[in-house]
Formats: sequence, C-alpha cells, structure tokens
Amino acid sequence: MFKYLKDKLGAADTAAMSSDDLMTRYCANLSLLETAQECAILLGRMARERDTLAGKSPVSVAGACIYMASHLVAQPRDARVISHVAGVSEVTIKNSYKLLYADRALLLSSQILAVDPAASIANLPIP
Repeated sequence: MFKYLKDKLGAADTAAMSSDDLMTRYCANLSLLETAQECAILLGRMARERDTLAGKSPVSVAGACIYMASHLVAQPRDARVISHVAGVSEVTIKNSYKLLYADRALLLSSQILAVDPAASIANLPIP
C-alpha cells in the first residue's frame, strides 16, 4: 500500500528529518532571527560530533539546541514555547539542555560565538 501511494503521489523524500531540518522549521515558527538558527544548527553539529546528546531523538536535540542558542544570542525563548512548537515536553527539552550545558565549554566554539555579536556564554540560564 505504501509503495502504491508513493508511486501515485510522486517521489517524495520519505527519509526521516534531521535535527538540522527540524531546527530550521522550529526557528521560523518561533520567529527567531537567522543568527539564532545558525547557532542552533552549529551547536547541534558539535553536539553530534561529541556525542553529547547520543541516543536522543532529533526532536529533542533540535529543541534543546534552540533553547540554548536562543539564550546564547540574547533572543531567549521559553522551554514551554519551544516544547509546544516541537511537540515534545518541556522536561525533555530541559533534560537535554542540562547535557548541553554541562558540555558548554567544549561545544560553544569561537565559530558559534562569532555568529552574533550578542552571543555570550553568560546569557545561558543555569539548569
């Protein structure tokens, strides 16, 4: 049945969305500036390289990275608002953020901090 529908509807990409794709959509829905989105995507890539959020779903990774990036660049969004947009619980975002925060010294490279002049580790909320 699936193959039949796929053939009839065209060659839609049926691969799972990556956390990068989700962050782009969620940042747009949260009315975040492009600098926050860029920071979130770079942060997600660094977290993936370091296995900081190993085993977490792409939605959890996206939510936590957006939460951290939005605060980092002084465009803070509440975890409750992000959870509504992402469709995960506020607790899920905050638990994933705790892991990012614990690894912040290694994750927040000069490349990430250079994306926005307002970016500062001092802006991050303590979990």
